[in-house]
Amino acid sequence: MASKFMSDIPLAGMEAQMQQVPGFKPRKCGMSVSRLELTQARGGCSGKAEGQGNCGPPGGSRPCGSPGGGCGRFSCLLGRFTDEVGFGPFTDRVSRLEGSAGSAFWDEGHRERFQIQWKAQADIPDRDAMCAALYLLTADGMLWGMAAQAVRPELIDFASVCIRGIGLDGYVLFHSAKDLYKGTNRLSLSELTDPELVSDGTFRTVITAFLIRRYGAEALEEERSSGC
Repeated sequence: MASKFMSDIPLAGMEAQMQQVPGFKPRKCGMSVSRLELTQARGGCSGKAEGQGNCGPPGGSRPCGSPGGGCGRFSCLLGRFTDEVGFGPFTDRVSRLEGSAGSAFWDEGHRERFQIQWKAQADIPDRDAMCAALYLLTADGMLWGMAAQAVRPELIDFASVCIRGIGLDGYVLFHSAKDLYKGTNRLSLSELTDPELVSDGTFRTVITAFLIRRYGAEALEEERSSGC
């Protein structure tokens, strides 16, 4: 049985919804965002086939559309990602992010925490999962204070992290990080698209982490540049 951290406060109902059975697919529209696979039929940028796009990061060794290959523009990656997901409410909410420009980080504190931790990581096989998880865990100062001791150069020990007393945004960030890192699916897309459960700022941050996990750390390099 999942632990209850908010049983005595008004957020108890929200927490209960976010602790449904892993893999729960409301109205057949849920999915595990950490298990996305390449879709051969999906086109790359400029209408080109997967792996043939020319909008990857300069000098990149992997083609547009490959894991870690990047696309060169945040809005381009965002559009391609939502096409692959194909879940209406998710696409509708994400569409408000398309074309937006600005920093990929909440604030300078987030940027500094992430960069310090990312530089300290070892050369592990699945660096994209590590990068996405670190990006989320370092977004919130309180959450990072709880999770920092669990982060090592070669792994993140999520089981050792206690998030008792964390706010709803921190709760979503933590479980999204865990899902992307471990391949679990604690949170469903229907939950992430509910503005009463997930604020716009947190949703935007989680979506950026999806792109990191799907396309690689290069997704951060463009810092939500517009255009494709």
